Amino acid sequence: MKTDKLFLTVLTIGTFVSNGPAHGAYRDPVGEFGVTGYLFTPSAYIQQKRSVTPSFSFNRHYKSLGLNTVILPGLETAIRYNIENNEDKDFLLKYQFLPETDRYPAIAFGGSVSEDALSHGFYISISKYFETFIPQTFTVGYGSGIYNGFFTGAELLFHPKFTILIEYANFREKTLKTYMEKPDSDINVGIKIMPFKNLQITGYYLTGNTAGGNISYTFKF
Repeated sequence: MKTDKLFLTVLTIGTFVSNGPAHGAYRDPVGEFGVTGYLFTPSAYIQQKRSVTPSFSFNRHYKSLGLNTVILPGLETAIRYNIENNEDKDFLLKYQFLPETDRYPAIAFGGSVSEDALSHGFYISISKYFETFIPQTFTVGYGSGIYNGFFTGAELLFHPKFTILIEYANFREKTLKTYMEKPDSDINVGIKIMPFKNLQITGYYLTGNTAGGNISYTFKF
């Protein structure tokens, strides 16, 4: 507990100016836990400065509401609430202390408050955009709690309105079984569409046994 409190204290101190990802105006997805990432795994990116992003995630195990905000430069906060299970709620923070440039990756660390929530865990992640045959963002990271060690993820940018998400993590089985069920796979996949600016709709298949979706919309202020 002392380590967790120290981690959260450090997370909220000293913010630097973040210029956003090198891939420009494109908006990175909000994951299942309300923070910027792929599906379950967090990337080192954050949402746009001075933005609020409500989200709704749903599958046969839970239906959760999220609210993501970026008010201070480099600091992303999120609230997550499972409307079917009052115990599964969380407050999450992510601090991007190194923004991405054309040459160097973004680096961020983050964590959550509630030890009882599905989303509980602390992590550090490194993300970079690659202008390959299929442009993509790629993330590697290491975390505790649900992340249970090494994780990685990628978003393949096939079209400005269509991307594919894929991630790997040896998710903590005990945490998943509390709110979902024993995982059959360490790989999650998803398809994301953006019908118009700031709206994102994602369909996914998690842990080899759970289909669902996520919808989010970003408001700038």
